[in-house]
Amino acid sequence: MATKKDQFNRGKKRRPDTLYRHFTKQIQARRHTAQEMGEADPQRSLLRTEIKNLEARRNTRPAGNPFDVGFRRLQYCRYADDFLIGVIGSKAEAEEVMAQVKEFISHELHLPIAEEKSLIATGKEGVTFLGYDVRVYTGRKIMRIKRRGVPYTFPMKTVSDKMQLHIPHGRLQEFCTTKGYGDWTTCSGRHRPAFNNLSEPEIVSAYNAELRGLAHYYALAYAAKSYLHRLHRVWQVSLFKTLAAKRKRSVSQVARSLKTETGYTLVIHLENGETRRLDLYNPTHLQHPSVDLDPVVNIGWAWNTTELTRRLTASRCEYCTDAGVPCEVHHVRKLATIKKGKEDWQKLMIARRRKTLVLCQPCHRRLHAGILPPRTRHQT
Repeated sequence: MATKKDQFNRGKKRRPDTLYRHFTKQIQARRHTAQEMGEADPQRSLLRTEIKNLEARRNTRPAGNPFDVGFRRLQYCRYADDFLIGVIGSKAEAEEVMAQVKEFISHELHLPIAEEKSLIATGKEGVTFLGYDVRVYTGRKIMRIKRRGVPYTFPMKTVSDKMQLHIPHGRLQEFCTTKGYGDWTTCSGRHRPAFNNLSEPEIVSAYNAELRGLAHYYALAYAAKSYLHRLHRVWQVSLFKTLAAKRKRSVSQVARSLKTETGYTLVIHLENGETRRLDLYNPTHLQHPSVDLDPVVNIGWAWNTTELTRRLTASRCEYCTDAGVPCEVHHVRKLATIKKGKEDWQKLMIARRRKTLVLCQPCHRRLHAGILPPRTRHQT
């Protein structure tokens, strides 16, 4: 692509637009005439009106000629097997570049091409690339800028043909539905029964990780915080309802117990008497993309390792419920491997959504021998 880019690019600057230059010359001539007039001259106000009208007409035109055949540019961006090519030129030239790329991929690299994802679109239409909508934006707002040594101001567009990244339409609603947060249309959260067997730190950490991962991925998008506000609302209500089901309390009671001056925080009391605070994630915490988008959050004391240690040191078998006995931990590689399991120990791990199960030594040996008996009624 570097060779193709050098061959395709030409010209240093676009030629100015003909009508834009015509309006500019008329404005300059009227300004020069107005400066020679006195303040009391009635023609001065008429000239100012004409200048405003000409400026309004000039602002409808681009400063550079978008069809300048002497100016061509090609930009290339690739991530893994996905790539995006930007062309400043005609549609015929874009089709030619696309044909050359397809030929190179097919004959040189011997790789298949996804025709449904290969297309040519204008900058305003945009395309989807790596989960983002990439398109060109031109603002309507006009600012008047004053230059040094000039007695009058110049109108200038704030944004002109600037590339922007946007969150695709429907992406947040799809995420909300997939995770089971609730109804996106009515903005109402829903309790997630799959989290009933997790501890409160695990529930909050899981919710935080889901929303934080999505928010950090789309941190580069335009107005990301505004678009994430609705999803955060449904996410928050779903979390409150899940904790309310865990505590057997009302949603309002859970919200009041988590409310602090800086937001919502879960206070955890450890066995050694210390307390830890786990803040509920909020999109307003989303940092500028110039900083690290994936900071390492210290939640090790609330996640699997410490949780597993606490379960193991409790000296209680999670299968036969015998207490005060030496215990071991049974691991499975993936929960998917026991998803269709019919044994009680498999059902127990699936219900808890855990790949570990703390067992006493006799139960652990029976499990590996395939003779672990079913759980009795009082054990379930």
